Amino acid sequence: MPPSNYSSAAQSHVDRSISDPAIFVVTNAAGPCTLLEAATSYWRELPPTERDIFRFLNVSTDEVYGAASQGDCFDEQSPLAPNSPYAASKAAGELLAPCGGLLSGTCGDSGKKPARGSYVVGGNCCLTNREVVATICDHVDQLLDDGAIRHELVSQVADRPGHDRRYAVDASHLRAKMGWKPQIDFKSELRETVRWYLKNTDWVENVSRRAVSH
Repeated sequence: MPPSNYSSAAQSHVDRSISDPAIFVVTNAAGPCTLLEAATSYWRELPPTERDIFRFLNVSTDEVYGAASQGDCFDEQSPLAPNSPYAASKAAGELLAPCGGLLSGTCGDSGKKPARGSYVVGGNCCLTNREVVATICDHVDQLLDDGAIRHELVSQVADRPGHDRRYAVDASHLRAKMGWKPQIDFKSELRETVRWYLKNTDWVENVSRRAVSH
């Protein structure tokens, strides 16, 4: 096993965490604990030079902070305030990570954490759900050019239990310390994502059928 990092998958569906919270606790809280024990045992057997470069990467979620007030952004010092079993289980894993004497990190969008400490990762692109949906509708209309207006398909739905109305993170600490910045702009690349889905309808239909069957 390379002395670089350990990683694991996570349970991440908020609605399902409300109906079946136990599996989220097992995967997102007990899972990191098991990995920390294994990683620590492995780390203790490494030569001193390899110990110094060993890292445990714990990727969390901005949902551990709860909902952000308008104009506010979460950073590394923000208190944990989860509002769903999913977010609470991820917060538990995040609290366990430093106990292994290794690395804890929080991921708002995506990114890497190459040094000890906790880092919020974000793309500085805070949009509402409606803004994202409206942009997707515009891209589909433009790419298909069939005269349809997809905005007419959008309908308001009730908030789910434990719904957070706003997320926003401040990644300035990571940028200043590591020189990190996003390589992809969300708004420009969203169009390419929509284009991919429109070109791969067979894949989309297959995934949708499997989701319904489960």
